[in-house]
This record gives sequence, structure tokens and C-alpha cells, in this order.
Amino acid sequence: MEDDNFTVSLEQLLPTLLQIFLTMLLGWIAGHFKLIGNTEARGLNIFVGKFSLPSLIFISLATFDFSKINVAFLLGIFAAKLMVFTFVVLVEIVLTKDISKAAVYAIFCTQTNDFGMGLPLLDAVFGKNHVYVSYLYLAAPISLLVLNPIGFIMLEASKKTESKKNIFKSLLLVVKGLALNPIVSMTFLGVVANLLFQGHPPEFLRFLLEKLGAAFGACAPFTLGLSMVGKFQHIRGQNMPTLFGLMIIKCILSPIVTHCMVGKIHKSLFGFVDRGLVNFSFLYGTFPTALGVMSYANQYNVSSELVSAGIVLCTIVSAPLMYVSAQILKILKCTVTDYTLIVSMKALDFNIAIATICGVLIILLIFILSKKFMFMPHIITTSILLQSMVAPMAAILLTCKAISCEWQKFLHDFGTLSVQISSAVLAISLIMIIKRKPFNRVQQITAVFVGPIISAMVMLALSIYKLSANGFSIQLRETLGHETNRNIATVTINMVALLVTSTSLLFIYRNNKGDNICSCNSTSCELRSETSSVSEASLGSTNELTRSRGFVCRVNVDQEHFHSPQIFRHSLLLMLMCCSMIAGLTLPLWRLATQLLQTDTGAYKVMLSLNMVLSTGQGLLVFSVFILDCEFILTPIKTAGTWVKEKVKGEKENFPVLSAFLFSAWESE
Repeated sequence: MEDDNFTVSLEQLLPTLLQIFLTMLLGWIAGHFKLIGNTEARGLNIFVGKFSLPSLIFISLATFDFSKINVAFLLGIFAAKLMVFTFVVLVEIVLTKDISKAAVYAIFCTQTNDFGMGLPLLDAVFGKNHVYVSYLYLAAPISLLVLNPIGFIMLEASKKTESKKNIFKSLLLVVKGLALNPIVSMTFLGVVANLLFQGHPPEFLRFLLEKLGAAFGACAPFTLGLSMVGKFQHIRGQNMPTLFGLMIIKCILSPIVTHCMVGKIHKSLFGFVDRGLVNFSFLYGTFPTALGVMSYANQYNVSSELVSAGIVLCTIVSAPLMYVSAQILKILKCTVTDYTLIVSMKALDFNIAIATICGVLIILLIFILSKKFMFMPHIITTSILLQSMVAPMAAILLTCKAISCEWQKFLHDFGTLSVQISSAVLAISLIMIIKRKPFNRVQQITAVFVGPIISAMVMLALSIYKLSANGFSIQLRETLGHETNRNIATVTINMVALLVTSTSLLFIYRNNKGDNICSCNSTSCELRSETSSVSEASLGSTNELTRSRGFVCRVNVDQEHFHSPQIFRHSLLLMLMCCSMIAGLTLPLWRLATQLLQTDTGAYKVMLSLNMVLSTGQGLLVFSVFILDCEFILTPIKTAGTWVKEKVKGEKENFPVLSAFLFSAWESE
């Protein structure tokens, strides 16, 4: 019964995630455009952290029925967090022998944003009185009272102090800070109040605290968005390897470990596994890192920029991760022959398609405003963007019943294979840029069209073979059936594309020296070493000088603007495309290997879901890499808003031309 309730509640997950992240976006916009200043933001944070959240914790625990608590969940969460904490500490000490970084990274991977992100989400999905919501109030102190103090002790021990008195004094300050922490103190007082009032506190006290706590649901995501302003600049190339490691542990390893430990402990204590509770533990593990970790990193001056960037990335990644995880959990309940599975897969495909098209249009707008689409390798990237819209459009047309299932499969496979071939071409073009080989027009046109042409030829050959073998037929109902020839073609193309892309990435990693490369699409681009300081050239000068880590790229006026090929960004995109290729390779290989075996397994259904997300959502991979260039959209809007504001005040007479808005964005490149 719990499992059924959990599955039904997941239907509300998508609109709830949209509401929370749109509220976060409003907060970020308000902070980015200075609609809310630092003083106002500080006051809002004080209200949320010192008044609204403590009131909510206290009254929730004071009225909670503790007989509903399943101790297996709390023990499983504690065991999972302890395992992840220990793993991160050991790995970091082995790799860098830095105890302070090990402590901060371990806290980063175990302290989840239970209240700022989890509480509004669970309130909307399950309801305020659901037992799963109450688990948050009891699970949060696990990190605050047990794991975080261990990390603080490690941080204090790593300080360069010889006096034991100073260490003991610091430890006393840590204990004092925990005692005065509103979350810890209100958790303790709420439990005490529950025992004193037997779950029925005075009506006036309940009414007051409930009203204060009611503001938390809307204010928490808004303040979370405010806190992200200015943090995107810390997402830099030198931080990415560590960030990727932390995100893999926090977003992938942690939910899996939590899911396994809660299931194992529940079975050992009660003799069976509560699927609803175990699935909820997996969803709990996908919650992003809490903002408090940023203050710890700043306090001890340990990787503060990296931690702030990691919190932003984890928060952004958590939305699609929670949605996809919830859909996989729902799909795992179905059998391969059950039509409910097909309906669920179709709904997942449609939602991913809508998100992909929105993301692709945003990145296309960025490329147009910045004129990146005119230069290599962004010419190929723009082509990949357009190709990545084929599969989502096919999913939308199928949902609208504008095309048949057969056409949807044809267009989906055509778009997916085209993107993967073009990704391999993009990898080769990056090597040519690193080796400073110019691109002529024929090479550019070939790079753009080779992917769609090869993909179209393969799909046409498969269709002709099918027609000759089976005759003309129209499939009216969706199925999960597959064709051997199509699987073989998919495996072949994915394997070749994956081999080319991964080999190229290895070459790029070994030979790229950073951002000391410019892309001018001609031989007039001169790259030379420069040790002296370089002054920025005026807009009307003959040549423009752009300095990048000791190198100067001299570009003729005919080329209008210096263009960075963004080698690191494209390398990151290719890594993500490799994940899509692996997913596209694994599923058909599984089908070919198990044609005569039973495929109704959890692993097969998980691969089916991931393959659909990473194929229909290829445009989202491009979006996740290049959305950091959103300044090309925001800067013209900000300039126009400033002009309107000054016009209202009577300080401006003439409306600036559109090119003035756009040029302000180009200068920020």
C-alpha cells in the first residue's frame, strides 16, 4: 500500500519541481538585476533561517506521532551517510593527503538541503502531515550532530597550531555552535514539547508557529536563488575534475547507497522490504547539498570557490535527477509486456522532449546574439543543436497523433545517430583547432552535413530492407519491440563514434595548453607569446588585441570580433555525448545478447529509461554546457531595463539602437 501511495504521489513531482525551480529563478533574477540588494537579502535570510524554519521544525515535531516512525529508515540514512563520508575522506587523503579538503568534501557529500529544497518539495508532493515529511526533521540532525562535528574536528586538527589549548578552545566553540544552531535546538525542544504536551501543544502557540512556518515554503527557494548570484563564475576549467567527482558521489553514489542500506536494514529488522520507504530513501538521496557547507568552507578558507560552484551545480542537476529517478522508480513496477510501461515511457519521452526544445532554443539564441554560430567549432555545435531537435519533435508529434509509431522510431533514430556522428566530427575539429589548422569553406560544409547524410543513408537502407522483407505495414500502437538489423546498425555507429570521440578527448587532454587558442577561420590569425602587459585596443583601432594567459591573438578588422573556440566547454560536451553513446550502445547490445532470454529485469528497464532520456535529451546536454553564456541574453535585457528606468526618470532622450544592447553582451565574451 505504501508503494502505491508513493507512486501516486510521484505524479505531482514534475509540477512541484517546476514551481520550486521557477521560484529559485525569480530569486536569481531579482539578485542579478539588483532588484533586491545585499541588505534586503540578508534580512530575508535572517527571517527564513532564524524565525520561519525553527518555528516549522518545532511545531512539526511537537505535534508528530512518533509511533509512525520507522527506525529502519533513520538507521539506513545514518549508515549510508557514514559510508559516503568515510569513503570521501579516505579517497581525498589518499589522493592529496589534505585533511582539511577531505573534511569539507565529506561534509559536502553528506549534508543535504533537507529544508530549503526537500521540505517544500515533499510538502507539495505528499502533504504536510505525511510521515515521509516528518522524517526530514529527524534525518537532518544526523549530519549536524554526528558527521559534521567529525569534519570540524578534522579541520581544527589540520590547522598549523602547536598549542593544544587553542585546539580545545576551538572544539568548545564547535560544540557551542552546534548547541546554538536553530535546527538542532528546535529539534530537541520540539521532541521535549511533544513529550510534555503529548502531541497537543497549546492552540495559540500552534497557531502562531504554523503561520510563521507557512512562509518557509515560498521563501526558501527564493532565497536559495538569491544565494546563487555570482556563483557561476567559480565554475572554471581547473575546478571541473574535482567538481565532477563530487557530483558523481553526491548525485549518483549517495542515492544508490541510501537505497541499498535502507532496504537491507529494513529487511534485517522486519523480515521484508517496504518498497515505498526504500524508493523514498532513493529520492531523499538525490536532494542537493545544503548552503551551510559554503559557510564552513569560507570559515576555514578551504576550497570556498569550488564548494560554492559545486552547490550551484548540484542544485541545478538535482531537478532533472529527481524527476528521472522518480520515473524510473515508477517504471520498475511495470512489466515489459504491460501497456502501462509503454504509457509511462511515452510520458517521459514527451516531457524530456519539451524541456529539450526549450533548452535548444535558448542556446540557439545565445549563439545568434554572440555570433558564435559563424565560427568553428560553434558551426558544428549549432548543427548538433538543430539535429538534436529531431527526436524531441518526433516524440511531440507522436503524442499529438500527427505521425505513426513507425515514423516516430525512424525520426528518433535518425536524429540520435546524426548527433552522435556529428559529435565525432566535432571531436576531430577540436584537434584541428588545437593543431592550428585553418578550416576552408568545403571542410566546414562537410563537417555540418556529414552526420545527417550518413544517418539518413543508414535509416533509408534499413527501411528499404524491412519493406523488401516484410512488405508495407503501418504500426498503429506503440510497442517496446526492436529489430535486429536496427540494433546492429545502432551498435556499429555508436561504437565507431564513441571510439573516435574518446580517442580525440584523450588527445585534447594531453595536448591542449588551455585557452591559448583563437579561431578565426582564416590564416590571418597570428598567435604569439607576449610577456609584457597588453593594453586593450579601442573599438576604432586597426587591430583588436585579446590577451589570454600570456598569449595575444591579433585579429584583423574584417573579422569583427575575437572568437574563442571554447575548447574546454566543447570537451565537456563531448564527455556528456560519450555518456549518451554508451547508453545508446548498451541497450541494443543487451537486446542482441538476450533475444532468446527473459528481458523483464530491473536493469533492462533502467537502461530503457536512461537511453530514452539521453537520446531524446541530447539537446539538454548542449544546454547544460553552454547555458553559462547566458550573459549574452541577460546583458541586453539589463541594458534595456536600465534605459527604460532612466527614461521614466527623464534622464534619457533617445532610445539606443539594438546593436548597442547586443554589443554590450559581446564585450563580456
